[in-house]
Amino acid sequence: SNQMPELLSGHALDHFLDNGEFDRAIELAKFDAELRPGGGNTLRLAQAYAAIGNVSYAMQLLDKLMASPYRSAELFSTAGVLYRHAQDTSRADDYDAQALSINPKSVSDLDWLRERITTFKSAKSAS
Repeated sequence: SNQMPELLSGHALDHFLDNGEFDRAIELAKFDAELRPGGGNTLRLAQAYAAIGNVSYAMQLLDKLMASPYRSAELFSTAGVLYRHAQDTSRADDYDAQALSINPKSVSDLDWLRERITTFKSAKSAS
């Protein structure tokens, strides 16, 4: 497995995100994005930052991706989640529509991120 550390870390990143180990996820996502600066890795890094409550930095990363040729249903659905969180509903709706036109499941696939950001926000305002 030494030949393909990026495949391993991509899988590991999903695992850490799924299990709420967001610090490890950030570390791995940074490593991946430096190793292979492609869109998918930057997108994962943005998701990891959003998941730990740093939505503004996640949005900066997304805006960079939007300016690049990289496109995916997950990119648009992630943008939908983040822009909705930032109360920019019309942009969020646009991004969701673009995501759904590529993959009808793409928006519901990000329920975990939507929940995570919402939980994080309410935990923060409660403290």
